[in-house]
Amino acid sequence: MYMSPRTRKILNLASSLLHAVLDAAVFQAILSSVLSLTSSVLAFEVRVFFTGIIIVGFSAGSLYGFESLRRSLKAERRAYIRSVMLIAVLCVLFAFTSEAEMSLSAVVLSLAGFFAVNVFIRLSLRHVVASDPKKFFRFLTAKAAYADEGPSGEIDTSLRKDYRYNMKAVLAKKSRIYLFLKRAFDVVASGCALLVLSPVFLITAIAIKLEDGGPVLYSARRWGKDMQVFRMRKFRSMKVNADDLLKNLLKDSEMTGHAFKIKNDPRITKVGHFIRKYSIDELPQLWNIFVGDMSIVGPRPIMTVDTDTIDGYDKQRWIIRPGLTCYWQVSGRANIKWAQWVEMDLDYIENMSLSEDIKLILKTIPVVFKADGAY
Repeated sequence: MYMSPRTRKILNLASSLLHAVLDAAVFQAILSSVLSLTSSVLAFEVRVFFTGIIIVGFSAGSLYGFESLRRSLKAERRAYIRSVMLIAVLCVLFAFTSEAEMSLSAVVLSLAGFFAVNVFIRLSLRHVVASDPKKFFRFLTAKAAYADEGPSGEIDTSLRKDYRYNMKAVLAKKSRIYLFLKRAFDVVASGCALLVLSPVFLITAIAIKLEDGGPVLYSARRWGKDMQVFRMRKFRSMKVNADDLLKNLLKDSEMTGHAFKIKNDPRITKVGHFIRKYSIDELPQLWNIFVGDMSIVGPRPIMTVDTDTIDGYDKQRWIIRPGLTCYWQVSGRANIKWAQWVEMDLDYIENMSLSEDIKLILKTIPVVFKADGAY
């Protein structure tokens, strides 16, 4: 499949960032488990250092990037050996020059476990991409297929499945190890992203402030896990008095059900149009993910409305943490009706797994650049 140089660079960069976040999350999870099992203690600075050398070591070893998954096994093995040797040298230097107290056995066990898991993950990814590249690209661009919804305002039950009236039982069957890794990944990935994207935060904040002098951030009440209300942070993309103007616009909503969206919303500022188009306004939600209000992958949070207008079936989308991306996000966003949206969210709860989360994150990247359904 032909790819332009720009597309190849974007995919390579996105893959590199994903690898870095995944490595950090896996190593932190393994390190925490080893420390707990061995009753050892490791200073925070030491934990940060070892996580850093994992990322730097593999980056310098040229293992990162979309292209690395397509090269020969021999070339990948050489790159892996370079990474391990670099990490070993850095560890030895740190041990001789640092005065920090640390449990050597816990560190060695953690690194050994990480390398074993890392090899398994990389070989699995390599198998998926290298064995059938065309299939890999198809799943990146595929959209969920759902029937058209009925007239706006009517509750469409035609898409509902009988066994989905008890999604808590479906969720209860999910592996506890997966749920632990999902949360660990959320913490590490959002923390790294907050640091890496800090220049984007600064530029966006300055642009918003220069346009009208209003507040940079907007705090919105949203339903979280088990329909508990939390404050979701966003870059302000609308006029300062947007909430006061909302009641006059509700009748014009182009979304059915319990979400509100209209094209050419008169409340949106000039800067707001740009940051909403490329989902930059959503970046402060990384903080919500870091503190546990949200997850990277999960049903999108929506406005708090009268719960009496939502039946028990639809409420099931809130049995897990809301997320930054989901099936709805990669399948058309505002172009999708409410009943379809709910089914997509229940699809995710049913299909939740580490591989499914990775697929959705990969799918989100081209969708953000394409900006389809974003307004």
